[in-house]
Amino acid sequence: MDLTDVAIVGTGVVDGNAPRRTKEQMREIGTYQPRLLLLSRCNNVRLEGVTFARGPNFHVSITGSNIVIDGVKFLAHTDMPWTAGLGLGGQRIHVANCQFENGDDNIAFGAVDDVLIEKCRFGAGHGLSVGSYIHGPVRNIMVRDCVFNKTKAGLRIKSARDRGNVCENISVENVTMTDVNAPISISAYYGLKLHQLDPNEKPQPVTKTTPLYRNIRITNLNATGAEIAGLIAGLPEQPAANIVFRNTRIAANDGFRVMNARGVQFIETTVTAKTGPPFILSNATTDSTGQ
Repeated sequence: MDLTDVAIVGTGVVDGNAPRRTKEQMREIGTYQPRLLLLSRCNNVRLEGVTFARGPNFHVSITGSNIVIDGVKFLAHTDMPWTAGLGLGGQRIHVANCQFENGDDNIAFGAVDDVLIEKCRFGAGHGLSVGSYIHGPVRNIMVRDCVFNKTKAGLRIKSARDRGNVCENISVENVTMTDVNAPISISAYYGLKLHQLDPNEKPQPVTKTTPLYRNIRITNLNATGAEIAGLIAGLPEQPAANIVFRNTRIAANDGFRVMNARGVQFIETTVTAKTGPPFILSNATTDSTGQ
């Protein structure tokens, strides 16, 4: 905690040796198990070449500034719940050339600003996640040149009226997703399933914890084998705004649902659904070109 100039570099393995447990067993012992590495409020941190394996909880959690994580592997029991890969909070963060195989979020963002994620490979896990509790603003995240394979989600922003914040200026570029259940999922209804979303819900008062999602760019995304093409679900009192898909291809069983949103654009983008229409819109304004 409160350290400066921290480096863990090499080809070694930090092995938590956690036994494989079911969700019921995890609940019995408590979900807040030790983390393999926890660095809090640190400056100038570098992790390089190391493998973090078989942790009972988050494998690595870092908050602070000037953080570089390069060529690191985060390998959990992929069928074991709450075994997230990397938790990040702070400013000026660079993650590159990493591999993720986890039983929960691959990368979980807390309050962050100025983040670059590039040239990483995502396998089992819940993808790149913001929330569900967003305790501070999440801004200026770039994800580029990454590959997702059999991940539960690609980009996942999740929150609710009692736990939200500003989430803005997020870009995803040059990304391939294969057999990812939901390539893009942006929802202010955390805890509700798709069939529980009510397009006729009345607006509620805006408070300091009302989620605000805006200025999100998805460019050169190619996703095949998805269950649902995507989800954008803002709130009637605070719609998701200014979300642009450009030169994107998504093939899924079910279409892209857009609800309580303004200024959503699909430019030179194709969404194909095996069942039903490619887009399901409720209280949303969209513009589609190149379909």
